[in-house]
Amino acid sequence: MTSELAQSVEVGSAEERPFCFFITPLGPDLGPVRSRSDDILELIISPVMSAFNLDVVRADQIGQPGRITAQVIGAIVSAEVVVADLTGANANVYYELGVAHSLGRPVISMVDKVRSLAFDIAHDRAIVLGDDGQVSLAQGKKAEGELRTFVEAVVEGRYQPRSVVTEGAAVASVDELAGSDPVLAGISQVQSELGELQRKLSELEPSGLSTDSGDLERFRDLIATLFLRGIVDEATLRNELVDGRTSQSHDEWLEGLLA
Repeated sequence: MTSELAQSVEVGSAEERPFCFFITPLGPDLGPVRSRSDDILELIISPVMSAFNLDVVRADQIGQPGRITAQVIGAIVSAEVVVADLTGANANVYYELGVAHSLGRPVISMVDKVRSLAFDIAHDRAIVLGDDGQVSLAQGKKAEGELRTFVEAVVEGRYQPRSVVTEGAAVASVDELAGSDPVLAGISQVQSELGELQRKLSELEPSGLSTDSGDLERFRDLIATLFLRGIVDEATLRNELVDGRTSQSHDEWLEGLLA
């Protein structure tokens, strides 16, 4: 989406087209931070979103008077998908990311290098852009391909956004009762172990699982047993085991289990 078109966007209006909201550090006009954001917007995000008939809006492109914070939150609420560049651990970016997560919006994260991620989201999957300053052509093409996969999952409904608010409330309510109820104590333990399992699986490279390995099958058998016994529910499995980077075969396996 060009800057000229973005300037005309009125977030929340009845006439607006579906759009992606881009959370990013901005910095001064013509500065290196703004230049990098412009490159990511024009070379990576816009071509992908255009393929899915989505415009792209950035905070400085919202064409409305009024308080920018309220407008940004409104854009996050209205967006079909949110892309967040977490490079530099910018406070405003993390604030807006927190809003998106708390509202359960579909979020796709980008970062210069994985070790730059804050502790709370260090296990979330992110598109790595590289830490060479400006994004190279090769890095841009790689990131564009990964972003396209994520967005396709969102558009097709295969991405289940998670809300840390509702998840936290659910876990807290179970934990509070677990001390007096052995069944809930077991559920609380399963929730914790599922989260750890998802984290470990997300760290595995595709080459780390050979086709003749029984490891994945053992994990799946355990998950199926927990589900069929009613120890873990459908919503928990979808939230913990499916996102924009999981494979089609994995997603199909889970859908078959839950059918």
